[in-house]
This record gives sequence, C-alpha cells and structure tokens, in this order.
Amino acid sequence: MVNPPSTLLIWEKNPESLTFYLIPNEVADKYRNFLAQAHNTHIGSGTENEGTHFVSNAIAEGEYEPYEGSNEAHHGLLKSYKLEGSDPIMGVHITSVYHTGFLL
Repeated sequence: MVNPPSTLLIWEKNPESLTFYLIPNEVADKYRNFLAQAHNTHIGSGTENEGTHFVSNAIAEGEYEPYEGSNEAHHGLLKSYKLEGSDPIMGVHITSVYHTGFLL
C-alpha cells in the first residue's frame, strides 16, 4: 500500500509534550495558509495569529468552546490525523512540516 504525500504537523505543549498529526496533502492543502501562519509561533508567546487559532481549534478533541479567534466550522477538523504511540514514522512521503503549539 502506498501512502499519499502528507504534511506533518507538530503541536508542542511547551514544556510538557509533543503531539504529531500526519495530514494527507489533499486535506492540508485546503488549510495550508493557516498552517504556514502558525509555523514557528506559539499561543501564549505573543506571536499567536489566525493560523495558531485555527490549528488549536482544528486539533481540539472535546466539545466546542468558543474563544477569541475560534471557528466552530474548524473545530476538530484535524483531530483524526493524530498519530498514536511512539513508533517512528516510516513509509510516508512527508512534503511539509509545520511546528506550532502552546506555551504553558
């Protein structure tokens, strides 16, 4: 089985954890502008923007709770692409990597 080209999203809860999302490019391409805005920025650092708010909302797993910058249509949109476990990512053509998150 050949995996589709994908985008790797790294969500960091600094300093506690990293979570990885492997998003098929056919999905990521629809939201590439938000992902690019969020790259190398973190909520809580004064660098948050429309992209970080999108990512935070799109990976949310609980009930929708509105906050400034959130959009109910994006809530949980990317949560199904979360990678579980600690196995290496292998056999996947990753074309883009984005890093963002939240400073605790």
